[in-house]
Amino acid sequence: MLHIVSNSEEDINDVFDSIALSEERLSKEGFQEGLNKGTKEGEIDGYHMGYHRGAELGAELGYYNGLLKTLLSIAEEESKPLPEKVIPDINHVLELVKSFPKTNMEDVDIIKLHMRHKLDMVVKHLEPLLLIVNSHMVNFITNRHWDKLVPEPIKHDFKSLGPEGFFSVFWTCVESDMDTSLHKEMLEKSPNLTSFLLNARRMSLGCSDLVLTQSQWKNMVYTVAEGPDVVTSPHVTHFMSPKKGHEVTAMSEVVGMLSALSSSSHIVDVGSGKGYLSLVLALHHNLRVLGVDSSQVNTHGAANRTRKMQKACKKTSQSAVNIKISDDESLSPILDTDYYKQVTAHVTEETDLVALVDVLFPGTTCHRVALAGLHTCGDLASSCLRAYARDFRLVALCNIGCCYHLMKDSLPLSQHLRSVGFLLEHNSRMLAAQAIERMADTRQLSVEPLFYRALLQVLLEEKCGSNQPSGNVGRLAAKCSSFHEYARKALVKLGVSIQVEEEELETLYRDHLTQRDQLAAYFGLRVSLARAVETVILLDRLLFLHEQVPMEIHTFWFR
Repeated sequence: MLHIVSNSEEDINDVFDSIALSEERLSKEGFQEGLNKGTKEGEIDGYHMGYHRGAELGAELGYYNGLLKTLLSIAEEESKPLPEKVIPDINHVLELVKSFPKTNMEDVDIIKLHMRHKLDMVVKHLEPLLLIVNSHMVNFITNRHWDKLVPEPIKHDFKSLGPEGFFSVFWTCVESDMDTSLHKEMLEKSPNLTSFLLNARRMSLGCSDLVLTQSQWKNMVYTVAEGPDVVTSPHVTHFMSPKKGHEVTAMSEVVGMLSALSSSSHIVDVGSGKGYLSLVLALHHNLRVLGVDSSQVNTHGAANRTRKMQKACKKTSQSAVNIKISDDESLSPILDTDYYKQVTAHVTEETDLVALVDVLFPGTTCHRVALAGLHTCGDLASSCLRAYARDFRLVALCNIGCCYHLMKDSLPLSQHLRSVGFLLEHNSRMLAAQAIERMADTRQLSVEPLFYRALLQVLLEEKCGSNQPSGNVGRLAAKCSSFHEYARKALVKLGVSIQVEEEELETLYRDHLTQRDQLAAYFGLRVSLARAVETVILLDRLLFLHEQVPMEIHTFWFR
């Protein structure tokens, strides 16, 4: 509700600035409430802005219209003219109210506009921080990252709090859904660090209403499909690790429901690896699944695992077959069963996946295929998206990408991000895979290996100059009890033949020990931005689908 105050309470210019901005505020609030309500109730078209707040929005716009006209009328009747610079603002607001659309345009994809807005917001947040997210921890000391890249207000908070106080605020902001009192407490302790971390957290896709919980997804499926049976996947404890079992259990439920919603006849599991997901979809959900992987070793492993699970489930297997699909390419499904087959093939966006299904499932009708991929590595995820957008026979898609640093030509995908000209370099894409939530569970950052490697880089630059060795030392620090041991083993692994005395290594370690806490703080700041970087990658993919596929497409992200 708008409140008019006298000059003694608030400047009249501020009041009318607030009025002029009311349209934007109302639009955002109306959209947000409509989207949240639609998502919670499982209504797939709930994101249409005006459907749920039309009456309230109209009433509030009418209030502004009446209030401003009354203000002009009173000023005229009492011969107390308003300041000249205020009248244009009032007329501008009245014109905005008059021109405000009375109905939604059905040919406008509002969710796509919302995605663009979220993507633009995250890009704007990251742009001044790109030097940090694109940096490499190896060069922390040699390139003076702390002095050159960390914002001065953050350095001020670090100095005033000390390392212990800094990380107390850090972990509180990272792991907590803070209430008002805790938020106020953190701001009082460290206003700059708290604002930095909370703003970074807001850039996460998880803080967007574009993301559904699995329970919200199930409710939505039930509503849209008029109550289909939701098949719950078993929690797999055999043949795979607990982490993989959790992932397969969750994703197989989603793929199973997508298959029912889209009336798909077959599932293609791209990058199927050892066949964990494919097995559960075939043996528990009774779906016809083709597992496709580029590694013959994985294909053989999947076949062996299938035999073991079939034996455990008391299912019978049939003999293997070899199929030649062209003069240049042979596909070898290792195990021919009714529901699950494996094949070794390199998938690109041009791969005709439906043709593969036709060949490997003879005698079945294949006209609607669902595409699944658990941990589609690097460019494979974008290949799946492009294939889905290109082939109308692919009627559903469920994809979880990984290894963003291995992407070569798949970012940006969307025309919108391409037009903005925003690029993420290799180091930032590697950062996107960092899970700060997992670190928050133990309140520990694995800093010692990073510190050892940064010290080694100082040594290499002193001894080798511009003739730096190529190669990677890997996780060598975990096998070493001291920096001295690490440095000597690393030099051997890199093939560097230089003489380094023990005293020299001790001096190097001692001289830079004060920078260890700064390195830890810098690493924490970088990791806090990982979710924002991943949000750019994921929103770019989601927006690409909305640009390429007709508006009827329904897209969701799950957490």
